[in-house]
This record gives sequence, structure tokens and C-alpha cells, in this order.
Amino acid sequence: MATSLFFLGAQQAFSQSPVYVDLTPENSSTKMKSYFIDKVEGTGTMAAGFGQIYTSRESKVQISFEGDPGVGILDYINKSHGSPDQEWPVTIRVDHLSVSEQSKNGSVQGELKVHLGFYLQAGDSLVHLADFKGGANYQRSPGKYSAIPSSLKRSFENSIAYLNEWFALNEFSHPLLAKGVQVNIMDYTGPNRGDTVFYSKDQVLKWSDFKARPHAGSKFAASIFTSFAWEGNTKVVDGVLQLDFWVKVFMLQQSSWVKSTAKNDYGLAHEQLHFDITKLVVERFKENLLQEEMDPSNYDAQIGYWYIETYREMNKLQEQYDSETSHGQNKAAQARWRKFIDEELAKY
Repeated sequence: MATSLFFLGAQQAFSQSPVYVDLTPENSSTKMKSYFIDKVEGTGTMAAGFGQIYTSRESKVQISFEGDPGVGILDYINKSHGSPDQEWPVTIRVDHLSVSEQSKNGSVQGELKVHLGFYLQAGDSLVHLADFKGGANYQRSPGKYSAIPSSLKRSFENSIAYLNEWFALNEFSHPLLAKGVQVNIMDYTGPNRGDTVFYSKDQVLKWSDFKARPHAGSKFAASIFTSFAWEGNTKVVDGVLQLDFWVKVFMLQQSSWVKSTAKNDYGLAHEQLHFDITKLVVERFKENLLQEEMDPSNYDAQIGYWYIETYREMNKLQEQYDSETSHGQNKAAQARWRKFIDEELAKY
């Protein structure tokens, strides 16, 4: 016959059935602030018990939860420590929960250990917030068990107080708790580095920027390698994630080449327009980011999506440009593209 810690009678004290801990909710004065416990995980191995306790000076039985331990802990914490001011769903992982006892001089000395991890739901993932290690030492008489649930409840209460302090310190400064994202986009205007030439409306390309060896056997007169990249810094100000975002449009000298017989102004203008096309798609990239409603927990993925889409657009537009101008040989088409790109860039 199973017994309960709160209702175990004297005649049942020598039973070898498990003893079940009863986590009856109480109206605690320690209330959760800004969060609630959404899930309790890591309790699967506790179904069979989390320690052995003395029922007499010589006999020990397993102590366990009645029913699902995770459900019991979740119900107890939310009903005992819940409050109306709850926003963030937190998951508790029970990393360790154990009771160990020794019988000495007619009394029982016990030790409770509780190790918890707190996690926040961020998109489809759980992100670690903090850890709590607690527990208690207690002394009781054989057959009297109230010290065990009291110690367990006190440990959960201490964990809630600890998490309250963590939220108080981090609620308006931690990126995971940001309530919105403000994106500040800037063009990189630093000096050229190594073989990297950064785009500037005030500086056009020169043939000396094309430093790679011409491809032997190529039917083309020249080739330019252009691309774009971004980097950012973040900080949280008054609960809003501030993302300072620098966009770099560049060409690589060691990947761009020209045949010595093709170094004329018309050919250079064709290659310059390749560079301008990359600049145009990056302006559209910036526009899409500013129109996107950024999620503080997922903004990297949102930026990554638009980066890939913009990269695809860049390649498609570059191929279309070369196809319609026959790689610059069709001068009428080249003029139309020059006019089109200039008008599009002027919008930004």
C-alpha cells in the first residue's frame, strides 16, 4: 500500500511501499515577476524515486512523487508562486534532485539537493538563462516526515526568489528579453583593405584595380568579382535591442582581371556597371530589412533570409545585364542599362 508524507500513520511506518511526497500548493509571498513556468523537464528518471528515507531506525524505503513528477512540480510552483504580472515563458530543467539520510542516535539526519536550470523559449529553441543550486539539511524523528516536503518547498521558493533577482537585473538589458528591435543601417565608408575595394559613389574603378591574371583562352575581355557583406553590433537600451548594422559593397582585385588589349574607357564603364548593380541590390536589401518587423529572438535568421534573397537577385541581375548587352558589345543595350541603373540608384 502506498503512503503519503502528510498522512502516514504509525501503523504504516514499517511498510515497504514507496513514500510519496505531497507538494500541495500554498499561497507563498514569493511571487514570480515578469515570467511564469511553462514546462518542467528532466524528471523522467524520478518516477521511480529520488532517494531512500528511513521509516524506522533500520528500515528504508524509496521516496517518490505521486504521479508525474514534472506535472506535480509545475502545478505546485505556478499555483504557489504565480502572479498576474507574467510575460516570459520559462522552462525548468531538473538537473539533480535527491534525498539522502542517515540514522544516528535515534534520529534521522537528511540532506536534500536541488539543482535547476532555467531556460527561455526563443523561437524553436530553449536558451539558457541561469542555474540554481539549493537544498537543505534537516533532522527528524523516524515516522515523522514533514521536514522533507517542507525542505523541498523551501528550495523551490528560494529558486523563484533567485530567478526574480535575475530578471530584475536583466529584464531591460538582456538581448533575450528585448521587446523589439531597432535597426540602424549604415554604409561602410572605411578605407580599402588589402585587395578589397569598397564601393564609393565618389570613386570609380580604375583598370589598375583589376590585378588577377587574365584567364587563358577566355573569349571575354575582362571580368570583375563583386559582392557584399554585413556586420553588426547589438546592445539593449530600455528593453529594445539596438542593432547597428554596417553594409559593405566591394570588389576583389585579385579575383578581377582584364586583358592588356582591352583597357579602354568603354570597357571600364561596362565593368563599373557590374559594381553599380551590386550596389543597387544592396540598397534594396537595406530597404527590405527596414520594412521587416524584427523578432529579438530570431533577427539573425531574418537578416540571413534577406541576405540570401539579395545574393540571388544580384546574380540574376548580373547575368541578365551581360546577356542583354552581349557582355558590353551591344552599345545600345549598354546605354539602356546605364540609364536604368542610374535611375534606380537615384531612388536611394
